[in-house]
Amino acid sequence: MSRYKSHNAPFILHISFHKYLEYLQEIAENDSIPFRAEYARAVLQKANEVPELSQGFTDLQIIEKHQQLIKLILSDIFPTALSHNEIKAVSLPFHNITFNYTKRFQQILTDAKTDFNFDIREIDGDDFYIFNCMLILQKYYNQQLKSSYPIHYDIPDKEGIMRHYKITINADFIEAVPTDKSIILSASEIDELLENYDNIQLWKEKIPEFSWILKGFCIITLTDVTSDFSISEMKSLVLSANPEEGMEGSLEPFFQSYFEISDLRIGFMIFDEDSNQLQKLPHKELFSSFILENIYDNLDTKTIGKEVFDSLVERNKPFVISDVNQYLSLPKFKAFKEYFNHNNTNSFILIPVVYENKLLAILEMASSQKRAFNILKLKKLEFITPFLLYSMSRFHHEIKNKLQAIIQKEYTSLHPSVEWRFLEEAKKMFFNHLGGEAYSPKEVIFKNVYPLYAQCDIKSSSIHRNQAQQQDLIEQSENLISIFEKINTLNLIQEKILLQLKVFLQEIKHEIKVDTEQRFIKLVDEEIHPILKNYCNDCNLNQDINLYFSSLSFDGKLLYKRRKDYDHTVLAINTQLSNLLEERQLDAQQIFPHYFKLFKTDGVAHDIYIGSSISPKQPFTYETIKQIRLWQLKVTCEMERWHHQHKTKYPFPLEINSLVLVHNVKISIRFRMDEKNFDIDGAYNSKYEVIKKRIDKAFIKNTTERITQPQHLVIVYATDEDGAEYLEYIRELQKEGWLQPHEENFNVEDLQGISGLKAWRIALQY
Repeated sequence: MSRYKSHNAPFILHISFHKYLEYLQEIAENDSIPFRAEYARAVLQKANEVPELSQGFTDLQIIEKHQQLIKLILSDIFPTALSHNEIKAVSLPFHNITFNYTKRFQQILTDAKTDFNFDIREIDGDDFYIFNCMLILQKYYNQQLKSSYPIHYDIPDKEGIMRHYKITINADFIEAVPTDKSIILSASEIDELLENYDNIQLWKEKIPEFSWILKGFCIITLTDVTSDFSISEMKSLVLSANPEEGMEGSLEPFFQSYFEISDLRIGFMIFDEDSNQLQKLPHKELFSSFILENIYDNLDTKTIGKEVFDSLVERNKPFVISDVNQYLSLPKFKAFKEYFNHNNTNSFILIPVVYENKLLAILEMASSQKRAFNILKLKKLEFITPFLLYSMSRFHHEIKNKLQAIIQKEYTSLHPSVEWRFLEEAKKMFFNHLGGEAYSPKEVIFKNVYPLYAQCDIKSSSIHRNQAQQQDLIEQSENLISIFEKINTLNLIQEKILLQLKVFLQEIKHEIKVDTEQRFIKLVDEEIHPILKNYCNDCNLNQDINLYFSSLSFDGKLLYKRRKDYDHTVLAINTQLSNLLEERQLDAQQIFPHYFKLFKTDGVAHDIYIGSSISPKQPFTYETIKQIRLWQLKVTCEMERWHHQHKTKYPFPLEINSLVLVHNVKISIRFRMDEKNFDIDGAYNSKYEVIKKRIDKAFIKNTTERITQPQHLVIVYATDEDGAEYLEYIRELQKEGWLQPHEENFNVEDLQGISGLKAWRIALQY
């Protein structure tokens, strides 16, 4: 019997069987079936020997003393034939007093090694008091109050699986009896209480503590709702998950209860259709994995990984292993078998989550029990599949939305100067849709705009990159040769590798071919490194080997020293120049709003498109374009000067070449929906793009000298009028101290399909 748990309450508890004994008295006097009447009289005779049972009592020892008699009195309510099936007991509502358990109820408590504590989840002291008061309103004042508050209780079974039970209460045999402390309420006072449910002071004022007697008993019945409860909780948790915050709790306990496997472990991995790979997201409570992430690394082999992949991804069928040791008995599965044994996994199941014929994710479940998963367990999956499908589909959709937002923000966001035009089309489409009319967005084209292009390009970047790569490969080869020559006795394989290294070294010193690095990586990764790892404990080689591995790149295959210096230098130059350009661009927008786009490659370049069609509400004249052109020249000089002043701080010595391209013919630009970018519109205008791509590699006509040089500004133009106009800008910049006083003028070699270009070249002033 569970004991009384003290609470502040409006009741004094009196356990009594008087109402049920009255029911038996009615049977004894009026039942038409003789044996029922005789049985009722016999029970009443026994009950009368203990008057406390009808009068009421508070001493719980009476229950223990007369346990068999109480069982006899309640035998009609607790029939022996149903004792092993029903989960019932006697109780007082909201109080931790329970007794007279059925056999099944008692067995459940025995397996759980616990008493039954009749506590309602998430009910504090004030709610507890008001719930008791509501019982008074029901029993004494005949108020029809139906509480929909769910009452559940969690009890672990003998396997440790948490089972969930719904509690129903029969209060037919209980009554509320007023005392001299009771306040008899009017109808208006009852209405006032019901309208002020949360006002605990009002309830205690109208129904003071211990002012009533709760007399009688209740019958509680437990119904096993483990499956329904687990499904509900799993559904709530999964639906609450999102890509950024993960999930509010763990699904594992509810999966254990639902599938009745006490040590069941679960994991999810998202499937990325684009890369045809599984992805493990950083939310351990939902996207943990202990099977897939280990076997998926071997999908390119003819082992279990391939078999799993075909079953899950190609055929969308569950993959079930009921006995790991039996399935992985072949020698080729040794590594997998050791892994599963180490992690105490003797059976597992992998289930594809497929929506509209697309694989969204894979659910994994594992257990230390052999044959824990069977056809019945698979059948139970059908009841949770719908919300898993919905949740994973929503999760995929939200991920795509997040990725799209990142792309829009970081890569293809619309420039403020042209956003108004896209907004116009979006409004037309939206409001037409509201009116039930179809509308296809029109192409966004800006006509009659002037293009401006300039670049600060890293000089001979490909040559420097190749030299850095060559020097790194030479040093790595020499380091490896040195280590192998220190091995006391080389076997035939090691001698062959040493010879290959020496051949590679000679090849690298002479010339790096297209496939040199790939062949070197394969030799190092597949043959050399496994040998070196076996010598890590050799005292003669340990220091050299550790030093060698510490010098390699993040993937542990190639030396990454000079290339690292080169990459960091290029990144630093690009970052600093682009930051300077974007900061100065804000000033240019004040001259006139225009479309601006910056490019980072081996250096920094930018496009400007300016004209009245981009900002039709502002006046645009040729004087405007002249101001923008002067700004472009000046900011290009500033970028060149900045690099000259800071280049000695970089780990790799690099120079930049600065060039401005003049195109004084208006063009049109069109937004390409497939590329989410503006592009030159029209075949004639495409020549401008050709010049942009080739001009920095051009030579002075009839010479082998490049038109660009470090510490010089080069201005390429097509007509004498353009040359004269830009000479005015040159004079202005010379006066301001940006350029030296002497300029060169020359013809540019003919490009494919383009001839007649000329150029100014002026040294910068530092």
